[in-house]
Amino acid sequence: MPSAQIKCLDLNPTDAAQSLALEEVIQQLCEAGECRGLIWFWEPRDYAIILGYSRPLHSDVLLPECQRCSVPVFRRSSGGGTVLQGAGCLNYSLVLRSEPGDPWDSITRANHTIMNRHRAALQELLQQPIEVAGITDLVLDGRKFSGNAQRRLQRSLLFHGSFLLNLDLSMVTRLLPVPSNQPAYRGNRCHDEFLVNLGVSPTALRLKLCQSWNVGPGSLDLPWDHIRELAREKYSNPDWTGRF
Repeated sequence: MPSAQIKCLDLNPTDAAQSLALEEVIQQLCEAGECRGLIWFWEPRDYAIILGYSRPLHSDVLLPECQRCSVPVFRRSSGGGTVLQGAGCLNYSLVLRSEPGDPWDSITRANHTIMNRHRAALQELLQQPIEVAGITDLVLDGRKFSGNAQRRLQRSLLFHGSFLLNLDLSMVTRLLPVPSNQPAYRGNRCHDEFLVNLGVSPTALRLKLCQSWNVGPGSLDLPWDHIRELAREKYSNPDWTGRF
């Protein structure tokens, strides 16, 4: 599918649960053939912890501290590790129709194609060498500033991630332990030594990624009642969050 077919949606989810519900519903629409390529961006206003689909809640999160700080915990439908969201992050969600022969028609090919496209875009924006490390991390001088994950259905792909721009990294240390399952390049570094903020504006980064995908403006008729119900009944449900 040519990049020119990818459209940018103007969406502003109210919180992490609604964002997760939006991703699930839009991927289902893509799976049904109602769209072929969409990207959208959002900046969280409040802190939230997002577990990877199969990550264990009680070992991945410092729950007593989250409760003291009134930081909610959610679980997404894609794989990958557990992250802290908050002001100073820019998130993107990319939903693509995936057919045999597409550059993203497998987990490995999608990781390679999308991560290298984003690496090139960020390198051009920052005018510094950027690396892809740990499969789907973007790294500057050996320090991670972007984590990414994917969820595949039979004919569609959700690929999403977050960029650290000006997040208070001390909150990561406060709320998340150093993970036991970590990429080799991390070298068991603490969060403060492993993560880095880019310090660029979200507008500049959004523009560069849109240029990279050659996107145009788009729209999609969304079932908002269903999205709000899914956010409430699934993604805000403690049974879903605590399933592992």
